[in-house]
Amino acid sequence: MSAIVSSATKISLGVQAITGLLGIYGLTIPLAPKDAILRQVLGLEIIVQIIEFVFYLGFLSILNLNSLTQERYYDWFLSTPVMLFTISLYFFYVNFIEGQDKDKDTIGLLDFAKNNSKQIFGFIILNFLMLLFGFLAERGVMDKMLAFVLGTAALCGSFGIIYENYAKYSEKTRKIFWAMFGIWALYGAAFLCPPIVKNVSYTILDIFAKNFFGIFLYYIIANKAF
Repeated sequence: MSAIVSSATKISLGVQAITGLLGIYGLTIPLAPKDAILRQVLGLEIIVQIIEFVFYLGFLSILNLNSLTQERYYDWFLSTPVMLFTISLYFFYVNFIEGQDKDKDTIGLLDFAKNNSKQIFGFIILNFLMLLFGFLAERGVMDKMLAFVLGTAALCGSFGIIYENYAKYSEKTRKIFWAMFGIWALYGAAFLCPPIVKNVSYTILDIFAKNFFGIFLYYIIANKAF
């Protein structure tokens, strides 16, 4: 592993540790019943960060950059479905609070999963295909440009489901959606870069996509303390 990739990995681990502890503290903040689902959203985000932290510890022992790139996909296969579910659940909560769904006094994770199973299945399958195309290209099984085109199409499809069902109903969710989509799209740009630039970029993007979203959720919870 190059020195710059190693340094970026170590810095990322430090950021992950800090944001993870902040998130765990956020779970202890009391919330009103209508906001309690935020604790579940943050809990899911902490699971994502735990997966990330474990894999990044393992990354330090990988010397070959191509092997490191491939190893990242195992992290993403586990963490990204949870991330998409988490952001969808948060958007659903915002819609509920802003009056898009007035049928209930409270909402819950299980109710959301049960009532939105078709949408969840759709964006998880498309996300899996996006990662599969990238992984096959990194293994040399698929042409890289073909993988990029198909992966980008799958990315747009998965985020399209989220936008149409959860994000488009308020200005707040639309802003967060486009920020998240922009970050995820940058992974595709990094995919086309040389190994060192690619892995440093992936490390930086992981911090924004995973850890900074955790900080955002903590901020929301702290401002809704009951």
